[in-house]
Amino acid sequence: MKKFILKLCLFFLGSFIVMLFEYLISIQYSNYRTPSNNLIFETSQYPYLNELRTVSGDLNEESKKTIRYITNNKGSRSIVNNEIEIAIIGDSFTELDNLDQTSTIQGNLNTNFNKRTVTIKLNYELNKLNRYVEFLSENYNKPKTVILIIVERNIESLIYNEVNEIHFKDKSPYTLTYSSFLKFINEGFDFPSFRFLKYLFLKEKINPVIVDNLMFLQGEKIKTFSKNNLKQFETSIINLNNQFINSNVNFIVGIIPNKETYHKDVFKNVTDKNMISIDSILRKNQILNINIFEEFKSKENMYDKYDTHLSEGGAKYVSLLFVNKIDSLKK
Repeated sequence: MKKFILKLCLFFLGSFIVMLFEYLISIQYSNYRTPSNNLIFETSQYPYLNELRTVSGDLNEESKKTIRYITNNKGSRSIVNNEIEIAIIGDSFTELDNLDQTSTIQGNLNTNFNKRTVTIKLNYELNKLNRYVEFLSENYNKPKTVILIIVERNIESLIYNEVNEIHFKDKSPYTLTYSSFLKFINEGFDFPSFRFLKYLFLKEKINPVIVDNLMFLQGEKIKTFSKNNLKQFETSIINLNNQFINSNVNFIVGIIPNKETYHKDVFKNVTDKNMISIDSILRKNQILNINIFEEFKSKENMYDKYDTHLSEGGAKYVSLLFVNKIDSLKK
């Protein structure tokens, strides 16, 4: 009996040591405590509220920022769960994980402009854009406006497979206990140490290009979109626009130029042809559009110094552009 009790005590002690070690690793390397959440939470983050995390984006490892990162109970980086007015869908520029929550586009719309807004950045590639619409319609009430925000370099992968009809269904948020249970069923135990080791040995490290004391992701590797790329974008954006029009939802597109395009004067082979072509397609098809490239031309410091994403000032300015566009639709 004593041996059994001793073994039991050693088992619990060992379990406690493992859990304590994993907890300490998760604090030290908080970036590697983010499961895929493929089943329920279609974002790259936990559905935990007000989590303080140290974030390194594309290039900002040097900045070592500590930010307030908030996800709602549906797994989106948002404060709002229900009764939304605006939904922002798209790539990493919708979430801007290099910024504190209140400084993101969504945070500005909520805090400064009193617009109840969520951001939806799915794990799926942009060639699964129809899954964004499915996730939105399944998890939120019908918004008045949907905004697509993606960066110029992702245009090539934008494909939208049209669905027959969008049905919005109001769904209450999952409780933290239930969401954690679903996450466990889908993923099992999450070991931050394993994630860190995987990151350490398998990550493809980004080597930034530094020009005139500015840091870039792709530098001079940017190429002009082919006719096929642009046709693919046109087909997708028309399909998406028609879906929301048929659902009586305003649809606005905002394509954000690459940081390199914004600073094209420091590169030999970077032009604004992509942004001009995209704007032409949107205007030709009468799709509500904010020409962010033109709007940025007279502005400074729109991009994060240590990242390819927007700066606080850039995100605030973009949110103002969308508010003005939305308000103009009411007149």
